Amino acid sequence: MIISNLLNNAFKYTEKGSVFITIKRTNSYLIIKIADTGIGINPKIKDKIFEPFIKGEKPGTGIGLTVVSFLIKKMDGNLQVYSKKDKGTTFEVKIPIRKRIYRLTFRKTDENRTSGK
Repeated sequence: MIISNLLNNAFKYTEKGSVFITIKRTNSYLIIKIADTGIGINPKIKDKIFEPFIKGEKPGTGIGLTVVSFLIKKMDGNLQVYSKKDKGTTFEVKIPIRKRIYRLTFRKTDENRTSGK
C-alpha cells in the first residue's frame, strides 16, 4: 500500500517527464525512493501533506499520504520528502529490517482428532 500510494501520486502529478523507483537493502534498512519530474509540491502545503484531507492540485481524497505515513511509523520507519516546485518530488522511505525467526510446532493430541460419535 505504501509503494502503491506513492507511485500513484507520482504518476498523477507527472504529466510530462519520468517517475523512478529505487529499492535498496542495507544490513539495517530497506530503502525505497520514489522520484518524479512532475510539478512538485506546493510550498504552502508541503508541511501539511501527511495530515488527513490535505490535497494537492489533482483530484483525490487527501488521505493517501496520511495512510502512508501511519504505516511507515507503525513499522518504526522514516519518511523524508524532497520537493521543488515545477521540478519534481522524491519520497524516501526507510524501514528497519528485523531478523525474526518463526518456529511453528504442530503436535498431535487427542483434541485434534475428530471422533465418529
